[in-house]
Amino acid sequence: MAKLITLILKATLTLLCVLGLVVLANALIIVNTSGVLAEMTPSGDYKVEFVPAYPMLVGWEQAYVRFTEVAHPENVYRSPITFDGSIDMGSIGEQGDLIIMFPFFFNRRTKHFSTDDAGAARGRLMSIFTSNAPTDVGY
Repeated sequence: MAKLITLILKATLTLLCVLGLVVLANALIIVNTSGVLAEMTPSGDYKVEFVPAYPMLVGWEQAYVRFTEVAHPENVYRSPITFDGSIDMGSIGEQGDLIIMFPFFFNRRTKHFSTDDAGAARGRLMSIFTSNAPTDVGY
């Protein structure tokens, strides 16, 4: 009986390790994916990219928005993953400290996102690993 329990524990631990590696690999793929569409903010301070998130744990039709400071390209901010049809790259605007790009508002002073998008607000599994800026739900 002790051998059976040991075997089950080893199999479970192995499965958890493999699953963890799959999740980590998917997160790295999503974070390092090139943007398929890039626009500059009206002030030229940020490059805004639409980035598809297609690995197996996210599913199709998912994407996020990546904001990169032009003056300091090492400063990159990634939104939560959401339905790619809700991201409107044609509506980038600025108002005070806010960069407006539906469904997200990015506050350049506090470096956080705001959204009322239910998909992003629910918090998808991979957003835990990919989104590197706090997100407030509601405007």
